[in-house]
Amino acid sequence: MSQTRSVGVYGRTYWSYTAAAMVDSLGTMISARRINDEGVPKAIQYGAVRFFNIVLEGASDEAPTASPLAGINAYGIAVDAMEMSSRPFVESRGEIDRLLGDYIEFTKSLGEARELSEGEVETATSLRKFFHHLWRGGESEAYERVVEMDDPSSSMT
Repeated sequence: MSQTRSVGVYGRTYWSYTAAAMVDSLGTMISARRINDEGVPKAIQYGAVRFFNIVLEGASDEAPTASPLAGINAYGIAVDAMEMSSRPFVESRGEIDRLLGDYIEFTKSLGEARELSEGEVETATSLRKFFHHLWRGGESEAYERVVEMDDPSSSMT
């Protein structure tokens, strides 16, 4: 079975390294209740912001400027991670959009060393859960590919 993707469309596996690094960095920040001078590595922060920008494009009601499929796919991945990590569950488009806004605003600010406010600790905690589910989803997706490749019955079709 072919699993071709359109140009610019990435699955959970593609984002799992960024997600794992964000889980680690956010955990350190939450424990310290501050962002240290080193903060999140710039490449990781860039990857997370890039992910959210693609998600926002998929969530937009306007015509996309890049690949429409990439935005829709990323939006689906993000909503799935939000549904798995949010308590109480996100139930409306408005809640999803608000949470996405909080996540991207906080992610963009991760290069600024500072004490975290109580609201930022809550956002960081929620964001960490979000990235944890994204990371685990990527790991699961990668495992499924390996199992499928090792399955002798998959080559008999």
